[in-house]
Parts: sequence; structure tokens; C-alpha cells
Amino acid sequence: MVDSKVILKFKKVANYPIDQFLIESKSFFEVDFPKMVDFFGGKADFLDKKHLKKLKDLLNESAKLENIFILRKKLMTTSDFWELLDLFEDVKTKLETANNISKYLRSSIIANKNKAGLVVDYTLASEQTLENVSRTFLNQNSFENDWTNIAIENNLKEVDYDIKGDTTVKVRRRVFQNDLVTSMIDNTIGEKIYGKDIYKVFTYEENDLKSLGYKETAFQSTDILAELEKGDIPEFPGIGLNMSFYKGINLSQLNYPSITRELKNNFSTDDLFKDFEIKSLKTMEDNILIEFKVSTKYELVLIKNVAI
Repeated sequence: MVDSKVILKFKKVANYPIDQFLIESKSFFEVDFPKMVDFFGGKADFLDKKHLKKLKDLLNESAKLENIFILRKKLMTTSDFWELLDLFEDVKTKLETANNISKYLRSSIIANKNKAGLVVDYTLASEQTLENVSRTFLNQNSFENDWTNIAIENNLKEVDYDIKGDTTVKVRRRVFQNDLVTSMIDNTIGEKIYGKDIYKVFTYEENDLKSLGYKETAFQSTDILAELEKGDIPEFPGIGLNMSFYKGINLSQLNYPSITRELKNNFSTDDLFKDFEIKSLKTMEDNILIEFKVSTKYELVLIKNVAI
């Protein structure tokens, strides 16, 4: 903690009660932030809006303070002001982290309500009820009551859907929260589960590194994992294909269990993927071409080839 003298000096120079900001920030992280973590982490079903309001107010004040430090910097000529600035920047960073805590905890968002789970769109079939969706699609044991959550979270009244079907609702697959994808940081809503990455070949677009969309990232991740060789990741030398062993051999000499195990191990390092299997092996010129299939935990099933 900085010396109280510099707090008084700052208040005189900036005419701003920074001590009050620091006290309220400390209180927020001791009282309010743990409530947010419990809620976005799926341990609580309700979060009082006062906790979110307090965070919003503190973020607004931090923006004001940042401008004050910039505008009054010529009046802050001693080293103790630097210490105060360091403290303020630490607090501001923590507040910004708190503001994105739902992404770090990979929560989903429906109509400004944040709860854990994967949110997907579901179109009702002809004569299909919400109770049926709860039972057959979400596999909920208490579907006689749980269907009401779908109606409430979509602000649906009985007149909003009928036996003709074609009504699209957002549903939360809560079973997914026990098997989260940790290779991305975002809210688990639809394609966001794939995450975003930069293009593997460094390319500049509009004065910035080229970045990929959600599906493009999943495709690129598949290619990278399929082609990963031992030694590509120095920290994990055991992960990857043993290409020195496979080079120069023909199809009859290929150790099928070994190549299968190594490819499965590659994809097991990214928990977005599941159900890897080799579909076929064939020769093409001097290479052995392996066709494989791998699924993601949301919609995509990829069938691709890797040459060894």
C-alpha cells in the first residue's frame, strides 16, 4: 500500500478522492467479486444486480482517474506519484478482469442472464412442446418442471408458439458445464466454443495480424494437431508423430496401432475435440495418406487427411 501522504498530495493536485476509490475497490473484491465468481461459475443461481452495478461504477471512476493522471502528470513530479500510479493500474487491471469474469469462467449468456452451460438455438418441430424439448434434447430428469426455464429465459408466452412448429428458442445444455472446453476463453455460446486464433502463417491485414473466425480456428487447430511431430513443442517432446520412424516405409510396414495412438494423443491435448478415428489408409505417390474423422463438442464433425 502506498503512503497516505501521497494520497493527500494527489487529492490536492487532482481534486479527486482517490482514497475513496481505493477503499471501494478493496470492498468490491472482498465482498462483491466472490459473489460474481460463484454465479458465473455455476455455484449460485442468482446474482444481485447491485454487485454488477458496483463494478460498473468503479470502472467508470477508473476511466476518470486514468484521464486525471494523464492531464495532471506535469504536477506529479516525485517518485511517490509513480507508486500511486502503479497501484491504480493494478486495481484497474483487476477491475477489467472482473468485468470479463464470465468469459474466463466460460459461462453462457441468455437475455442478459449469465449462467453456466452451452447455449444453442433449437427450432421446435410440429406439435413439439417445450416439455418435450426438455426431455428429449436436454435430457433433463425433471422435464415436467424444467421446461418452464426455457419459456422464462426466452420470454415466451403460450401464444408465442403453436403446434405448427418453426419457433426457434435458445436452450442451455447444462450437462455441458461439466465438460468445458479449456482451450478457449469466451462465453460458451454456439460457435464461440471454438475460440479464435491468429492465422498460422503470419500475415498482416489492415495493419494487424490476420485473425480467424470461430470455424476457421477449429479447422486450423485440426490441421495443426494432425501434422504435429515430436519435437515441435520443446516443452512436451513426447507429443506428436514420430515421423523419423514412419519415413520411407510402405503401407504394409506401417505400425497401425502406433500411428493411431499418436494421432489420438495429439487431439487429446485440445479438449475441444472428441471421438477421433482413422477412416482409411492409402498410398499416394511417395506418401501414406491417412483419412481421419474427429468431432468437436459443438456441431462440427471434421473428415480430413494427413500425409506421412
